[in-house]
Amino acid sequence: MPPLNVASLFTGIGGIDLGFARAGHVIRLQVERDERCKRVLRARFPGVALLHDVEEVLPSALEGIDVLVAGFPCVDCSTLNATRPGLKHGRETRAVAHVFRLLEGKRVPWVVFENVTGILKWHKTGANAQAPAIDYVVNELEALGYRWAYRVVDLLAFGAPHKRRRVFVVASLHGDPRDVLLSQNSDCQGECIDVERRPCYDCFVYDNAAADGRSTDAEHKTTTVMESASMDFGERRQLPLRDVCHCLTTTSGARTCVAIRRANHTHDVVKLTIEDAERLMGFPAGYTDVDIVIARSKRSKKRRRLSNSTQLSSLSIRDRFHFIGNACAVQQSEWIGHQLRFPYAMKFACDAMSAAFEEPCPGRKDASKSWPLAAYNVLSFDGDMRSSAWASSSSSSSSLPPTWMCRRRAPKFISERPFVRGFVPLGVFLRSGIKQHAANRVAFERRRTYYDRLVAHGFDDIDMFVRKALLSAPDANVVDDASSMSSIEDDVSGENDDDDDNSDVSQSSLSSSAQKHDDKSQGFESNNVTHSLARDGHVGAALAELKHAAIGQRIRVLWPAMQNKFFAATVTSFDAQAGTFRLDYDDGDMDAAFKPWNEHVCFIRQNDSDGGDNDEDNDKDDAIATRSSVDLSTPPQPSRVMRTNAKGEVVEIGSVV
Repeated sequence: MPPLNVASLFTGIGGIDLGFARAGHVIRLQVERDERCKRVLRARFPGVALLHDVEEVLPSALEGIDVLVAGFPCVDCSTLNATRPGLKHGRETRAVAHVFRLLEGKRVPWVVFENVTGILKWHKTGANAQAPAIDYVVNELEALGYRWAYRVVDLLAFGAPHKRRRVFVVASLHGDPRDVLLSQNSDCQGECIDVERRPCYDCFVYDNAAADGRSTDAEHKTTTVMESASMDFGERRQLPLRDVCHCLTTTSGARTCVAIRRANHTHDVVKLTIEDAERLMGFPAGYTDVDIVIARSKRSKKRRRLSNSTQLSSLSIRDRFHFIGNACAVQQSEWIGHQLRFPYAMKFACDAMSAAFEEPCPGRKDASKSWPLAAYNVLSFDGDMRSSAWASSSSSSSSLPPTWMCRRRAPKFISERPFVRGFVPLGVFLRSGIKQHAANRVAFERRRTYYDRLVAHGFDDIDMFVRKALLSAPDANVVDDASSMSSIEDDVSGENDDDDDNSDVSQSSLSSSAQKHDDKSQGFESNNVTHSLARDGHVGAALAELKHAAIGQRIRVLWPAMQNKFFAATVTSFDAQAGTFRLDYDDGDMDAAFKPWNEHVCFIRQNDSDGGDNDEDNDKDDAIATRSSVDLSTPPQPSRVMRTNAKGEVVEIGSVV
C-alpha cells in the first residue's frame, strides 16, 4: 500500500509524526500553538505546513489527507490530576471536539487518537458521576459513520524499559480497525530467546522472580551488567521500580533519579539525563535541543512579546522534560503507522469470543464492568444484535438497534503487548547518566530525605540494593567498571529495530557480564535475634531460617484476637528482599508479608487434619511446647488488619514481643 498523507493535530514535539514518518508515511500538516514546541517542529520537520491553533483550522485544510492523528490534551482526564474535571468541567481535554468538527466537514479515511488510560475511567464528582471521555469519542465517531477499535498498549512491549500505558483509538470509514489494533497479540512461551536473542519483558520478570525464589520451575536468572531502579524524588506514594523507568510525565521527568549497582558492587544514585529521557520515548538523543528566539528590550532587558532586539537561546532542561512527558512515544506510533501501511496483512479472528456491551456506557454502577482495556464497534448488525429486549421495545420491527448495541468487548486474552520484543533493562539502556555520573550524582542529603519520606509513608519493603544506594554517601573516587560498560551498545534504544547487530544486546553477553550475589548482599539477612529464637525452639524463627525451602510447608498461626484460635495455612512464596513469606489460609484469607518470627506458629504434622475445631487444642499445645521461651501471657501487639470476629468487629493479628 502506498504511503499515506498525514495531518497531525495537537502535535506537541511530533512523537506521533516521527513514528508515522519512520513507518514510511508523509507528514503534510501539523497544528501546535506552543511556540517552543513549534520551534522543535520546524527544526525536525522542515517544509511541513505548521498552523497555530486547532480552533483556527478549517475542514478544507484536510483535502488530500488520508490519516488524521490527534494526541488531544489529557490533563482533565489523567488519574494524576486530583480533581479530574473531565470533558464537562475541564478546559483542555474538551478541545477534542474540534477534531469532530473537522471530520464533519471533511471525512478522512483513517483517524487515530492517543491518550492516557484515564479516558476509560469514570469521573466521580460527588453524587453526579461523569462518563469517561472515551464515551464521547466513540459516540461522535459512530455518529459520523466510523468503525472504531481501541486498545491499551504498554511501551514495555516494545523492549524499552519504560512503563507507559496509553490508549490508542483507530477509526475508519472503509477498513476494519480491528485488523490494525487487535490482530496482533503476545503470549510468549520463551520463544523470545530464540527470536530476539534476549527475553521479552514478561520472561525477564519471570526469570528474575524464579531466581529470587518466587517461582521454582525456571532455570536461570536474566542478569544484567548493571542493576537499576527508577524513582521519582517528588513522589512518595510509590516504591522505586526495578529495572524499568516509571511513566515520565510533564512534572516527574526532571525529578527522576536512578539507583544503580554496578558489577563491581558499587552503588550510586544519579539523575536521569534529558538525553536518556528522549531515548526512552523513542526520540534520538538531543531531539529537543533546539534554539528558540527570545525577544528582549534594549533598555530593560526584560522579556516582551514585541521588541527591537532578539536573542537565540536553547530550551531549558525543565522545558525539554516537560515536552517529553507530554509526547507520544515514537515506538508506539511507529507500530500504528506500520499497521496502517499494511492494514490488511493480518486479520482479527476473535470476533466470536468477544462479548457485547450490556449498556451504552458501562461502569456507572459496577466498576468491574466498566470500559475494558480493548473494545471495538464495526457497525455490524448481526442476528444476535436484534435481542428480544430490543424487539419487544421497538415500535417498528424493521428498525435497526442503536449503534451502541454493536459494541464488543475484545477477548480478555488480548493483552497490552501486541508482539514479542527483546527487553533491554534500564541499567543497560542508560548511557549519559552512567558515563557522566560524577556530574549527575544526587547529593546524600537529598537521598536520605527521599528515603525517610518513603519510610514515613509505610514503605518498609524497599529493595535491598536501592536501600544501600540511598543510604550510602557518594564516593567522588568511584569510577565506572570497564568490563560493565564495554558490553553496553550505543543503540539499544530501539531507534532502528531492524539492525540487530547494532541495537541488540545478546542474552549471552548479559549473562556473562553479571555476577551472582549471595543472600547477604542482595536479599534478606538473617539476624542474631532470628538465630537465637530458632535455637530456643521458636517454630516461626526456624521457618524464617528455611527461606525458599519453606515454600509448600503447612502451618497453623495463632490469632489471639480470635479467641486464641489457630488457622491453617500454606507457605506459597518467599520474598528474598524483605525476608517475608506469603501465606494462603484455608479459609480464603491471604497474608502477603508474613513475618513468622513475630508470630505464634506450629507445623502441621502429616497425620494431622488441615483444620477444624477438634484439633485446635492439640495444635495450641504443640505450639506452646515447641516455644517454651515465648510468653503467651504477654498481650500481643497488633500489626496488620486481616479478619473480623463474630460480631463483625475488625481484629488484628498478634505479634510476639
